Amino acid sequence: MAEGKKKKYTALVVVVVVVLACAVVAGLLLTGVIGGLSPAEFLTDDRAKDGAMSGLSQEDMLSQLQQSVDESTFSFKINSRPVFKNAQAEGALMIENPATNAYPMSVTIVLDDTGDVVYETKGIMPNQSIETDKLDIELKKGEYAATATIYAYDPDTKQQVGQTAAGLVITIQG
Repeated sequence: MAEGKKKKYTALVVVVVVVLACAVVAGLLLTGVIGGLSPAEFLTDDRAKDGAMSGLSQEDMLSQLQQSVDESTFSFKINSRPVFKNAQAEGALMIENPATNAYPMSVTIVLDDTGDVVYETKGIMPNQSIETDKLDIELKKGEYAATATIYAYDPDTKQQVGQTAAGLVITIQG
């Protein structure tokens, strides 16, 4: 029996030593003492040169930048306070789908209090805009709280892939 207990004790000691050794190595790896670069080493590599790589034209660099457009982001521009001289006049809507977008978009503007759709676009491709336009329905003189919902579409399938909204105040002057 003493022989069996001695073997179990030896096996337990070996397991404990291996576990401790693994823990020490893991700790050293996590703290950067072994393997990897410390932040100072990463920032001070004397082989790195400032500026863009030589041999790339401005056109090549722009092409690479366009290819790396982050498709998870979407931006737009719209005038948050469009003013119309009267119910039939054009106003400065200033709707823009910036060239940096990967997605076509459309816009629907709805009055907050009634839910009436007062303006709706068809597709607006990246790098296109609608600066001025008339509302789709005539409103009386006054200020109207509204919400512009901007819909993003897959450029290939034209299926809606997302939407966002912006608050507006539409002013009809006369």
